[in-house]
Amino acid sequence: MAKLGRNERCPCGSGRKVNRCCGQSRGPSAEDRAWLFLRDQARKFAPVLRDYDEFEIAQLLDRVIELPVRHLSLQVRLPALWRPELERLRAVMVAGNDLVDVVEDATAAIDGPLVRVSLALAAGELCQRDELDVESVAVITVDLARPTSVFVSASLIAATAVALGRCPTPAGLVIAAR
Repeated sequence: MAKLGRNERCPCGSGRKVNRCCGQSRGPSAEDRAWLFLRDQARKFAPVLRDYDEFEIAQLLDRVIELPVRHLSLQVRLPALWRPELERLRAVMVAGNDLVDVVEDATAAIDGPLVRVSLALAAGELCQRDELDVESVAVITVDLARPTSVFVSASLIAATAVALGRCPTPAGLVIAAR
């Protein structure tokens, strides 16, 4: 089938030109909208952390990076097909070696604004159900809005550990390793 020209009528039957109808995405992309949402949420939660000094915020961050082990909704969704970076992370976890060298590459392989928005929304939902305090949600949200996020890495490590049977789910079940 030949490509439609920009001045031809759209095949959907609207009578409009192709460049003004179907197939033309208008406005910001889904990724741009996700980044805007994250920045807006970070601005909303930043006042919660205003009275905390750097040390207290670091302590809060240390506390929240353990949350994905206790809440499955705070774990990233692992893809069905693992990219090489994720395979290296899996191999290192199976071998029981130090994760420091591989976690950055593995995080970069799955990280993106849509992943971060899903984590921020999950944290907000846990807060609404009184399973997380507002300070924890604030730290998570502000961290997710930063260019590099510690929480995404912690979430990936927890999700991989659960998938490999190295860590029990919050209900205490151990998943059979792949």
